[in-house]
Amino acid sequence: MSLIMKDVIRLLSAKNIRLIAGKAGLSNQISSVHIMFNNESLKLDTKDYLILIPFNLLGNHAETQKQLIKHFCEVGSAGMGLKLELGEVLSEELKHLADFLNFPLFEIPFELALSEIMNEVNISIFDKQSFLIAKSNEIHKALTRLVLEGKSIEDIIKYSSNLIGCTILYFDIHFRPVTYCFMNLEQLTQSKVIHHIQRQLTQQSGFSISTQ
Repeated sequence: MSLIMKDVIRLLSAKNIRLIAGKAGLSNQISSVHIMFNNESLKLDTKDYLILIPFNLLGNHAETQKQLIKHFCEVGSAGMGLKLELGEVLSEELKHLADFLNFPLFEIPFELALSEIMNEVNISIFDKQSFLIAKSNEIHKALTRLVLEGKSIEDIIKYSSNLIGCTILYFDIHFRPVTYCFMNLEQLTQSKVIHHIQRQLTQQSGFSISTQ
């Protein structure tokens, strides 16, 4: 349950943050926020980072601006927030580029400090991480208790599936289904899913399914 660009747009909507391009990339995950002050930022590993930047930082040359967007998209950055100067408008060419790259761009109002955006997003990231740590600890304690109580693998799989809200399938080393717990699937569909996964596993491993 990582923070994604869609969460950021929703989080900052009250501050008049506006998505201007790259809507298809709103599922990009964010691990941190980086404010770009100079060209040194281009040397950093900014994968999964949200980049905040004054739009005129590298000048108003269209080609320079396009290279900036391409760079952060290629290194895997999550998206970019642009603080435009008063009266400044993002060109349609750059919007089309961001849409083509599925790279979210959003406009930051002139009166809003970049540090304020960074702080709000980082706090939200921290809250998500704290929740995941607490949830992981809860799962670990629960599974340990089940093992100590001598519960069967079927009980553990069913409990785990209900706890995380996902289907779990457990195969042995020969890719035969040992036990499973499906979430809201009919019996016929379950059999098709198991058969499909068996086929995928054997194709990837190079082994055939054992019927012994």
